[in-house]
Amino acid sequence: MRLLALLLVTAAVAACRPAESVPTTPPSTLVVNQDTLQTYSGSGFEIAYPQGWTPREEEDGLVVFDPPASVPDRFNVAVIDVPDDFPPAAYYLGEVGRLSQFLDGVRVVEENEVQVGEGVVGRGVTAEGVASGVPVTVARLLVLHRGTVWEVTYITPTETFPRRAPLIRELMGSFRLDS
Repeated sequence: MRLLALLLVTAAVAACRPAESVPTTPPSTLVVNQDTLQTYSGSGFEIAYPQGWTPREEEDGLVVFDPPASVPDRFNVAVIDVPDDFPPAAYYLGEVGRLSQFLDGVRVVEENEVQVGEGVVGRGVTAEGVASGVPVTVARLLVLHRGTVWEVTYITPTETFPRRAPLIRELMGSFRLDS
């Protein structure tokens, strides 16, 4: 019993001392693997999000995933009603205009088609611009299906984008429409 008490006290004291040679990862590095992703389901879709982030549904059809305070990134899904016959091509062509509403100097870096379900194709867009004086990279997945648009958006400072890219691909790739 004394040995157990001594071990517990030693462990508590050791935990209070700063580690000298153990490298630490800053919280804003946001290292996430598939085991630490959670799934949000609602508003006609399902998507993965990092553990520790908090989903919040707003009245205007926006689902925001609030990150921990140490993470400067933003991640959300907007759900927008449009006419059933609204042409996807027309919506996709307006993407730079939509991004220009909150970014200065928008430059599209990459665009591609993304399969998000059986017979449902979305549009992936990665763009760079400046928001409030900070260079940012925006990754978007735009899905128009049966009178609804889902705009999945992940925004991160451009300098962190290369480290975030695997996570962003994982999140965007997990997006599925409810049946």
